[in-house]
Amino acid sequence: MLHLSFIIQADRFAGYQDGLQAYALEFDPQLVVKGDLTTEGGYHAGERLLTLPNPPTAIACVDDMTAIGVLHAARERGWTVGKDLAVVGFDGIEGFEHTQPPLTTINQPIYQIARRLVQMLADLHAGRSLEAEQVLIEPVFEIRQSPVGKEIYLA
Repeated sequence: MLHLSFIIQADRFAGYQDGLQAYALEFDPQLVVKGDLTTEGGYHAGERLLTLPNPPTAIACVDDMTAIGVLHAARERGWTVGKDLAVVGFDGIEGFEHTQPPLTTINQPIYQIARRLVQMLADLHAGRSLEAEQVLIEPVFEIRQSPVGKEIYLA
């Protein structure tokens, strides 16, 4: 089984597996490449996936940094992202809408998250009880020029 070093990887991998199960798709561990949340790790993950005998048409990455590395690996092989390959990141890091091509991402509203966290901390510090101990702030799927295709592989 794939060993995941960071809780963020484990949580997002669990979401990937839940998605597969929801659509009755079979899990294939060879199609999942462990990365390290860096562009270099994404580059190596992209290399591995793109050199498979039957390479993917889409790669879903654990974060935007990994996705940028996959973009570089694809470009180095002469693939056109948005045409030959779809790549999606996660986090919505500011400025990545200016990559070539602009990165499709699941954008977490960091400002809203931070604002809510500070509000909760201030309430606790003031001795007020919290309305809820857990708050869900929905991410936004931003489709840019690296749209998701038919097959999704996790890098």
